[in-house]
Amino acid sequence: VILVPGQGYGTYDWNDHTLLIPAFPTYSQERAAAYALGTFRWDSDEDRVIKNSYELIKENRDKSILDLNTSFYKDYFLWLTKEKKGYRILPRSTHKVFVQMFAPQKQE
Repeated sequence: VILVPGQGYGTYDWNDHTLLIPAFPTYSQERAAAYALGTFRWDSDEDRVIKNSYELIKENRDKSILDLNTSFYKDYFLWLTKEKKGYRILPRSTHKVFVQMFAPQKQE
C-alpha cells in the first residue's frame, strides 16, 4: 500500500502490485481504500469469473466496460462498508452475486 500525493480515488497498480491511496481522497479514506481493493479484484480476475458474473446482472447487461467497472467499484464499496454491517443496500441480484463471490463460505 502506497500513500500517493494527490486527490482522487484509490486504485491498484498491476505493474508493481500495489494499492495506491491518495493523500487527499475525493470522499473518504475508507472509500479510497475500498475502490483500490475493488480495482485489485477487477484487474486480477484473469479467468473473468467476477467480470462475467457481474456482467450477467440485469442492471449491468447493456453497460460498456468502463461503466461496468465503475459500477463494480461503487457496489464493492457498498458491499465492504454497508452490507457487512447488515444493511441491505445493494439490489437483490447484485447482493446475491457478491455473496457467491466474496462472502465467507460456511463450513459443513
